[in-house]
Parts: sequence; structure tokens; C-alpha cells
Amino acid sequence: MEQRAIEKLNVSAAKLLLFRDRVEIAHSKGLLANRTVSIPFAQLQSIEYHEKNLLENAYLLFRADGMQEIIHSVMSGHRAADKGRVDLGKRETEAAKSFCATAQAALEQFRERGSFNGKYVAVCGGVNMDIGGRSFAPLIAKDSNPGRVEQSLGGVGRNIAHNMSLLGVSVSLLTALGGDDCTAQIERSCEELGIDLSHALRVPGGRTPTYVFLSDENGDMVLAVADMEICEELTPSYFAQQLEFLNGAALVVVDTNLPRSSLLYLAEHCTAPLFADPVSVAKAEKLRPILKDIHTLKPNRLEAELLSGVRICDEASLDAAVDALLARGVRRVFLSLGEKGILAAQGDERYWQESCPAQMKNATGAGDALMASLAWSYLEGRTLRESAALGAAAASLAVEGEKTINPELSTSAVLSRAAAFCK
Repeated sequence: MEQRAIEKLNVSAAKLLLFRDRVEIAHSKGLLANRTVSIPFAQLQSIEYHEKNLLENAYLLFRADGMQEIIHSVMSGHRAADKGRVDLGKRETEAAKSFCATAQAALEQFRERGSFNGKYVAVCGGVNMDIGGRSFAPLIAKDSNPGRVEQSLGGVGRNIAHNMSLLGVSVSLLTALGGDDCTAQIERSCEELGIDLSHALRVPGGRTPTYVFLSDENGDMVLAVADMEICEELTPSYFAQQLEFLNGAALVVVDTNLPRSSLLYLAEHCTAPLFADPVSVAKAEKLRPILKDIHTLKPNRLEAELLSGVRICDEASLDAAVDALLARGVRRVFLSLGEKGILAAQGDERYWQESCPAQMKNATGAGDALMASLAWSYLEGRTLRESAALGAAAASLAVEGEKTINPELSTSAVLSRAAAFCK
């Protein structure tokens, strides 16, 4: 097979995977009852393809219980069983080529109608002012420690959006903005980065959230205090007004700075794949009732223990925690263990990704870069293993920056580091 043909099929497969997730999520929320999905004809493309798996998988992408499929055979010998399995013989290669063409045409049709356009990612979460102090020497409790104090924009939602922008993703940030001087700084920064704030909530007289953290001489965070009160204004009513925009996104990322009621609303009504960042042990509890609606979850060890109910103390309990999260309905889990690496899981698939070597200067932004990379990798149609490797690469690049966001993060930098260190 020519390389161009292979690349074309890979792109089609990635798009189909995105569409499959939208179909399955919409069905799970009861939005496909009594509806018929029609796969239109398309002109046969000159693609040589002899693997029966592609046709089988493409057919399954359009299957969901409660839906009626209209599947037409273009070539003789194309046999589709009632339960969604396609059996191919040696002379049915032409049918496979035809089905790939019609499936891609169906995706384009849905995009044109606005049911799935995949042009942007919506991030729902917090934005705040970060004030960080790093000690020059080992910290001494209850004493003044010489070091450096810096101020920068932060917030888990904003940081994820910032990293996604660096990775070339079109991103919109749905957050609460106050009426103080910090808001103007946030707006200027987002404008420079290309982060859309047109759907953000304006709270006149509101105070911009502030996050104060203290790091040791190695850059590891020791303690933090977060004032995120304005996030309580991000109510279900606000998200209801934004629902059409959210459901038009390729995916939606949420952080647990949102009120519990709003997370429940998004879980129940959002048809885009939902990526969730637990943020902290104290806030991760909000995700417990909606685990079945989460597509991708990125917890650390303590957050995974809380959400799974499994105390992680060894390799066996680590697997048990991941199994418990998947059993509760999470589709994909990327359990981050810091310097030890990432355990990625989906269905029966497991992959352990070691961390990439890095010259750590600031550890506070690794998780945000990891989540941004997971979203970007998903849009690129990357496998579970590839997503974990690219996530580890992004996290290692993040900690090499002096600030929470490393401006050197880019798709080329992530791909290069993953190729070099993430085997």
C-alpha cells in the first residue's frame, strides 16, 4: 500500500473514533431514541486496503443499541450480520473500500449539520492569580525561608487551556471573571494566546481567585492555599445557557473547581466526551457521582485512592484501583505517579509509561500539561499507549520551565521528546 493511502486511512480512522464516542455518549443520555442514522453513498476511493479489521471496526463505530442502521452493500459479497459484525471473504476488499468512503462521508455530513464539528475544545474550570514561593534551601517550618517569590496567571482550567493553545488546539475557556485589575491581565493574556473568552461568565465586583503555593529547593510543591470562591458562580443555569456551544465541541475538559451541581449537570447533559481533572483530594470527591459519564480521568495516586476506594500500596493494588475506576464507568484512566510514571488503562488494555528524564525547575504545572496533551492526543486519534507516552513527554517539558507553563511546549517538542525517551 502506498504511504499516502495509509496516511489517509489513519486520518479517517481517527475521525471515526471521535464520531463513535459522540454516538455512544449521545445514546447513553437517551438522545438517540427512535432515530435512524443513515450512512450515505460516496464515490469509491482508490485505496488499496486488504485488512478486514477496518471494515469490522468501521461498522461497529456506527452501532449503538436502540439505533437503526441503514447499511447498504455496494459490492456483492458484503455481508452484515444483525448484531453488528461484518464477515469478509477474500473477494470483498472492494466492499471494505466502499464502506470506508461512506463512513467518512457520513462524518462530514454530521460535521456540516453541526452535530459534530470537532473544531474546538471547551475547558470549564478555574482561572486565578498564582503567587509562588520557592526556597533556596531545605524549608524550615515556622520560620522565614530565603527564596524567590513570583506571580503569574494560573488556575487548573486556564493552565490546561494555555497548554492546549501551545499544542495548536483551538480552545475556549468557560470560567468566571471578576471585576478587578487581575481580570484585565487575564483577558490580555488569553487574547495573546488565542484562548477564546467570549463564553466566560462576567461577575461584576467579583474577586479574581488567588492560589498561593510554596515549593522546596527542588521545586516540589509543599503547601498551597486556594481562594476560588468566584467559581461558585459557575452554576448549572450558566452552563445550560452554554449547552449548545459545549455540545458542539470536539471534547469538554472540566476541573473540580466547578460546583458539584454544575459537574452533575454537565455529566447529564453534555454529549461531547468529558475529560476530568480531579485537581486535589479535597475536590476530587465531586467526581464520585459522575464517574460513569467521564471519558478520560487523570488522577494522581491520592485522588485515585479516594475515587476507587482502593488503597494503593503496591503494583497489585494499583491495578485494582484502576480496575475499580473502569468498573464505575470511566472509559480511560491515566493514573499519574509523578516521577514513577503513568499507568494508562482502557477496557482490558494496560500500559505502564515511565516518566521522561527532565531537569526539574518547577513541578506545579506537570499535571496541567499532561491533561492538555491527553486532549490533544485524543483529537489526533492516538492510541492509549501513544497518549501515555506523549503525556509523559509533555509533563517532563512542563517541569523544565521556570513558571507553571513552559512556553517551550509545542507539538514538535512533545513528539521529539516522546520519540527519544518514551519507549
